Amino acid sequence: AKHESIKNAPSPKYFKEENRYNYFERTSFSFLQYKKLIQIAKKNKVEFLSSPFSIEAVDLLEKLKLSKYKIPSGEVNNLPLIERIGKTKKEVFMEVSTQWLLPVSPINTINDILDDEQFNHKNAFQEIDHPIVGSAKYPTLPFSINNQKLKIKRSPLLGENK
Repeated sequence: AKHESIKNAPSPKYFKEENRYNYFERTSFSFLQYKKLIQIAKKNKVEFLSSPFSIEAVDLLEKLKLSKYKIPSGEVNNLPLIERIGKTKKEVFMEVSTQWLLPVSPINTINDILDDEQFNHKNAFQEIDHPIVGSAKYPTLPFSINNQKLKIKRSPLLGENK
């Protein structure tokens, strides 16, 4: 915490219950806690990344042999921190979406969406039989009426609606 903030640093509006310094003190990980997190990540085949907020944090992460760094959006102008991370010669991800007001989200394939557990739990798709292409999934309306999803129908074929 002592490297992430000074005790009398002004706190952002979202720090309502405690000041910034106490927050960092309460949420900081020890070297051993980091090692355990890295082991858990490896065991689960997940790459461990961390966002250092100070040069001292970079030094700690270097001892842990991290292969990549993520620079958080609030630190993109922190040149001493960026220079220190640059000296590691490791791959860097820089979060600029917040500063540039860019909407960011994952890009999913059609199969990702059709197989999504949350969408399927909410019955977001309805299977419709089409006389030419066969069975296909179509999105349903995002709401229900009287706890009932409205059933959608296929579009008529040419000449079918006369």
